[in-house]
Amino acid sequence: MSAFLLYLCQFSFAVLCLAMTALIVVIGLAIFLLIQIFLPGSWLRYKLCEKGSHGGRANFTYIPDYHPAQRCTALGVEFKWHELKKKLSPHLNEIQPLNYTLPNNTLVPGEHHYYLNLDRCAHGGQLKYSSEVSGIYNNKQVCGPKIFAVNQNCTAVYYHVDPPRPGWFRYTSLDDPEFKKRLNCTPKEEFH
Repeated sequence: MSAFLLYLCQFSFAVLCLAMTALIVVIGLAIFLLIQIFLPGSWLRYKLCEKGSHGGRANFTYIPDYHPAQRCTALGVEFKWHELKKKLSPHLNEIQPLNYTLPNNTLVPGEHHYYLNLDRCAHGGQLKYSSEVSGIYNNKQVCGPKIFAVNQNCTAVYYHVDPPRPGWFRYTSLDDPEFKKRLNCTPKEEFH
């Protein structure tokens, strides 16, 4: 009888250890998932921002209008215009695709490629230049427009401005040869 009780105690202890281990694993996975969902800039947030893109990418470095001492690099993932509008609905509902730029109504001919700024999307739209910003836990610079467009031969970048001055504007700092060579679009064969 005592051997049976000893066996029963050992079996109960093993089941209890296994149950506790399973509980710890489940709690750990739940914590990991919650961190991925709520932490700006997490791997999951980047993947959710990329979801639905066509795989094309563009990155460029420019001088922000209101921070001339800064140099910002933006990375975008490509979407068709209607898919980007759907992804960012209702924010883009009233915005028209790029046809001309302001302030002088310059026509932008050819096919346009539209991008979602991956860093801005994954960090919840916050901007971070070189100073600390609440909610961005590391020293990563997060800047650039939420959406931008690139012309048919990957030589110019356009950003959209919300009211009171709504419309598409061209980054003029990309006219500088130093910044122009930092404009990269992939896949290369789609730009001619």
